[in-house]
Amino acid sequence: MSRRVQLSHADIIDLYHSLLQFKEVKHTKLAYIVQKNMKRMKPHVDLISELTQVPDGYVDFENARNTLCDKHCVKDADGKPVIVDNKFQIADRKIFDEEFEKLKLEYQSELDNYKNNIMMSNDALQEIVDLDILTICIDALPDNLSMNEVSVLDIFITLKRTVNNL
Repeated sequence: MSRRVQLSHADIIDLYHSLLQFKEVKHTKLAYIVQKNMKRMKPHVDLISELTQVPDGYVDFENARNTLCDKHCVKDADGKPVIVDNKFQIADRKIFDEEFEKLKLEYQSELDNYKNNIMMSNDALQEIVDLDILTICIDALPDNLSMNEVSVLDIFITLKRTVNNL
């Protein structure tokens, strides 16, 4: 039997990835339900995956930024950049800031596109969508599921057997 639920794209992605733990399950009815529901979730997962792709231009900006940081950072005795709290230690902040501002202007379009992608991704993750899921009767589940596994499957479980559900 199927049932319509409302979930955010973020919840669908979390559920999809949680269902991967059942990929090798040796229980036909459970494997069927998991596989069919994952197939129904896949377009939503793919949509968000597309939206969260980092544009090539932004990758170029990051490479140029890292080169700039390496050029202006303090180096240790081995000539390697000194990094504290995940930040380059810059030798001359004023010169670095001037060059960094020029770099940001050069890549302004790519930075704007990236910022726009992030906003669209965040909006899409919060969007609530209707999803038709297949359900399974609790009596049809294997007896050896852990509490964590049952928790993941909870949205698909019905307590009473009907004519159409497994």
